[in-house]
This record gives sequence, structure tokens and C-alpha cells, in this order.
Amino acid sequence: MQNIFKDVISGKEDMLYKIENFSYEESLGLCGWINNKRVLFGSRELMTSHNIEGIPTKTKEAELTSDTQEALYLSISGNIAAMFIVELEANREVKTWLKRLYKNKICVIIKSVDSCISLRRLSALFGIPEEMMRILPKKLHNDFDEESSKVVRLSSSMACTGKFSSLAQLIIGTKIVHSSTIIGLIFQTVSILLGFSLCLMLIVSKSFDYVYSSATAILLYNLFCTALTAIAVSIKKL
Repeated sequence: MQNIFKDVISGKEDMLYKIENFSYEESLGLCGWINNKRVLFGSRELMTSHNIEGIPTKTKEAELTSDTQEALYLSISGNIAAMFIVELEANREVKTWLKRLYKNKICVIIKSVDSCISLRRLSALFGIPEEMMRILPKKLHNDFDEESSKVVRLSSSMACTGKFSSLAQLIIGTKIVHSSTIIGLIFQTVSILLGFSLCLMLIVSKSFDYVYSSATAILLYNLFCTALTAIAVSIKKL
């Protein structure tokens, strides 16, 4: 909502009072002191936790908001000063790729300090279970910013354009390649152990001379195992 308030002051940020003792209460909202007055901005739960007076009843709030809307409150010196109705809409492209991430059992971590963004709301907007998403705690934001900060040059094995769809596709592709590699290794290991077992059985039964002299039988066995491994890997990629 920063741009809304910038329009009110015509972009003249120098006229704003300095914020003192600023803090963020996890998933509730913002708290600070401006011109010796305590200012709170956030959800209904934030207001009730600070015993703010003048909060509309839940019935009245339900009348003013719809299923896609959230009510945010601004309080000054212990009293409600304003109520904002915020409507959230899911980006169609992001929604599509979030469902693909969910289909591939990939969880999503969201960095946000907006009190109107909750797992319940995100689950309803994007149509994926709450357990597949996490909101990054505020105490970990500095670590996240440090890990994701821009660098002049970096050696990387993967890269994307920076769009969510590109990042999601990269992560999904990485998981598919990893899974295909594991399946290929399992099939190759099984074929080696099976071939070793067959050879051992032929040695014990004294029939190994026949197979050893038949290059065709050995070639067919290796071709069969190779084809089976290729089919298994291809099915996983699909």
C-alpha cells in the first residue's frame, strides 16, 4: 500500500515524520512510534492483542469484505483511525506453476511481512494445500537477503530469467533429472546384479562355456537392459 500513501503526499517523503522503535509482529502487522504517538497497522488480531478501541464487530467486518478481501486497520494512540479493504487476486501464470510445483511435491517458501497474506488465504487463492507452503519468519529475512543478494560474477550450474515461471520450471526440471538419474542407476545396478547372478548360476551348473561362446546372447542381454533403463527414465521425464 506504499504507493497509495505516496500519492496522498504527492511523493514528498521529506514531509513525513520519522518512525521510532519500528517492529514487525509475526503475521500480525507493523508497530512503531511516530511523533510520540503509537501507530499500529495490520490485522484485526494485531489490534485486539494491543487492546485497541473502536474495532468493528466481526459481523460488521464480514459485511464489508468478501471471500477475496481482507480488512486491515490503522490505529493511532490506542484508537482505530482507519480501515482498509484489501482485495487479493492470484496471478494466472503463478497459479499454474504453483500447481505444477505441488504436483511434483515441491514446497514453496514465501517472504512477506504483509499481515493480509496468510497460508489460509494463499491456499484459497492458488488452490494448493497449506502444508505445501511456508511463510518465512521475519528473523530469517536477513539470512535470505544475504543468500539472494546480487553479485557481479558467480559460477552457477543453473540460471533462469528471474520470472517465477522460469524459476519453477528450473526447479521442476532439476527434480525430474535427479529422479530420472536415480531410476537409471537402480535399473543399471539391478541389471548388473542379475547378470552376475546368471553367470554364477551357469558356472555352478557348468553351462557357462555355452554362453561365453555366444556373443549374441550377451549382446542381447545388454541391449535389453539398456532399452528397459531408457524406457523407465523416459517415463519419469514425462
